[in-house]
Amino acid sequence: MLKNLKLEIQEICNLNEVQSYLSTREENNPWRGTVIEDISLLCNSQKGVCGELIVSSYMEKNGYIIEKRNNISNDRIIKTNENVKYRVEIKTSIPLNKNVAINHIAKSKKWDRLIVFVCHPVDLQIYMLWFSKKDFVSSIEKNENFFKVQQGGKLSTNDDYIVNFEKLRNWKYLREMDEW
Repeated sequence: MLKNLKLEIQEICNLNEVQSYLSTREENNPWRGTVIEDISLLCNSQKGVCGELIVSSYMEKNGYIIEKRNNISNDRIIKTNENVKYRVEIKTSIPLNKNVAINHIAKSKKWDRLIVFVCHPVDLQIYMLWFSKKDFVSSIEKNENFFKVQQGGKLSTNDDYIVNFEKLRNWKYLREMDEW
C-alpha cells in the first residue's frame, strides 16, 4: 500500500535548474516584448481560444456579424451584410520555433470556411488567411499532397489533417481576408 507522502518541491528537485530552463525559454521566445508574448506561452487549446477571439474581433471590426457556434463542428458563424452565413472553423498557430503547422483540420466537421491565424516566429509577421471546405476536400481527393493525414494514419478512421504553414502559403486556394 502506498503511503500518503507530502513532499515539498524543494525536496524533490533542484529549483535552480527549473528556473534556468524557464529563463532560457523566455529568452528564446521570438514574441518577447510584444502583445503576443503572453499568448505564446499558453497551451495549444488556450492559444486556440485567443485566436478565435482575435479573429472574431477582426471580423466584427470589418462589418461582419459574429454568432456563437450552434454545435461542436465549427467555432463561429460569420454573417455578411448580405445575410449570408458561413460556419467557420478557426485554426491558430503561435509556435515558439520555426515549425508552424495547422493541425486537426477535420473533413467530417460541418464548416464552410476555415480561417488560419498564424503568428510566424521567423519573420515575426501575423497572418490571417482562409480557404473553403470545398477546396480542402477537393485537394485531398485529388491527392495534391498539401494536407497530410494526422495521428492515426491512412488506415484509421480519423479524418484529421495537418499542413505545414510554409507549404500552405503556396496553395492556390488560400485566400486573403479581403476576398471573404
